[in-house]
Amino acid sequence: MSKHAAVVFDSAGTLLSMYRIAKDINKNLMLCDVSTVAMASKKKECVIAVIHMEDVEDIQQLPSSMPIRDFLDTYNIDIGITCTSQPITKDAVIKAVKKDNKATVRDLQEVLDEVLSGYNNRYYVGIGIMVDMEAQNIPYALSSRGSLFPHVKKIIAALHQLGVDVYIASGDRQLDIEHLADCIGITQEKSFGLSTPLRKREIVNRLKKEYNPVIMVGDAINDLLAFEASDMAILTLQQYNMRPARLLESVDKTINRLDELVPIVKELID
Repeated sequence: MSKHAAVVFDSAGTLLSMYRIAKDINKNLMLCDVSTVAMASKKKECVIAVIHMEDVEDIQQLPSSMPIRDFLDTYNIDIGITCTSQPITKDAVIKAVKKDNKATVRDLQEVLDEVLSGYNNRYYVGIGIMVDMEAQNIPYALSSRGSLFPHVKKIIAALHQLGVDVYIASGDRQLDIEHLADCIGITQEKSFGLSTPLRKREIVNRLKKEYNPVIMVGDAINDLLAFEASDMAILTLQQYNMRPARLLESVDKTINRLDELVPIVKELID
């Protein structure tokens, strides 16, 4: 059984520079360049769910007044849970969405408009919702865009040259993660989308049976469980985020830029 090193990357905020928009539906207020994970983590019962559409811009052609609950049913739209602090099923999230009577397609259109406004250099664009499982409603509509941080392809190539296997574990859609993997030189079987914090930890623990060491690289509180499970936890500060003390205390190293990672890994495995 192989015992060489593995590096597991988060995607959004780690490999991809992110711009995120949230609309507070109750206050009709747009929040720009926010950390949606930090927002969700403030309340244990909040879940972030991504809306699966082949082309999210198609939503701009749909009736604005349609409730999100009807939009999912009418167009047979699936969702995926990307961030939750507790085990929860997709069926439970959908049940909560169906009880919401305020959020509409217009809310999704508005956050998407804001994300796309005046910006063409993007790797991917996504839309989603925050669901309050306690209140059984949708407090926020969400959208984000991502573009590769500089030198990501060179960093992955350098890790491969060191004999390191590279993985991605991300809350983003599986198709988006596979596309990212193809783009930067990681095989699709080493890419795991729709990875909640619990699943990221499971991935790290499973890889520890095959690799030594397993290094987790992430940027936010949703990487905390994977950090704790890893042999070395590296927090990248390249993406601006609010980072609680418990996250900073959980890591072995912090880096300001992703290209600082390669010498750290080289020193560890030499």
